[in-house]
Amino acid sequence: MRVGRLISHHTILIQCAFLFGLVMADLVDPVMEHYTLAGAADGLVSYIGLRSATKSTRKLLTELHEQKARYELENRLTKHMPRPSQLRKVMAELQIRESQH
Repeated sequence: MRVGRLISHHTILIQCAFLFGLVMADLVDPVMEHYTLAGAADGLVSYIGLRSATKSTRKLLTELHEQKARYELENRLTKHMPRPSQLRKVMAELQIRESQH
């Protein structure tokens, strides 16, 4: 069973910006400023990590999808094309017919 994401990396970035904004607007108690900034910095690092992980996963899925499509196309083509041994037989028969005429 596939479980969905609990929170997106964009939401983390929004919350990080909100925390930075609270500190810059002096709406946070001076004792809590360091903790709020640490939380915002941690959120920024998490955003960067999750974004890079998402990009690499998306790239991998795109490559897998392209490989699957290429395999299906090649498989479809091989079903409709004669095998090399059959092609040689047909070519040999044609050459024999032409030489008899």
